[in-house]
Amino acid sequence: MSSRTHEDPLFFQVRLDHLDIDHIAELGVDVKQITATVDSVMFCVSKGLSAPVGSLLCCTRQFIDEAHRARKRLGGAMREAGVIAAAGVVALENMVDRLAEDHETARLLAEGLGAIDGITATRAPRPTNIIMVNVADLGWT
Repeated sequence: MSSRTHEDPLFFQVRLDHLDIDHIAELGVDVKQITATVDSVMFCVSKGLSAPVGSLLCCTRQFIDEAHRARKRLGGAMREAGVIAAAGVVALENMVDRLAEDHETARLLAEGLGAIDGITATRAPRPTNIIMVNVADLGWT
């Protein structure tokens, strides 16, 4: 995280929300490099990492305590969330290394679908595992 301090006359906190770790994997960039100059990072473990639900807030203990209090004030609490959190732990420990495989599978699927007459399959313009399939030439909507 950032090495800036509150004593800096131009200090302000920088938040990186909705970090797409699955897309960063396709770029071949280390997440630490992208997050080195920010104060907090929030990312979803259900996008690309296979967890059913959940997001992580990575920051200082003080900021986490403030976020926890704000969440409680707004009524955002979940009982027995550990079972759901376990899926996030598995995703972080076992699925991150498979993100590149996911992108390769998406590329192969787009190529395979695109080889079928009447189907156009393209990947999104930025690195992602999203495939856009157009079947209009088949008369389907």
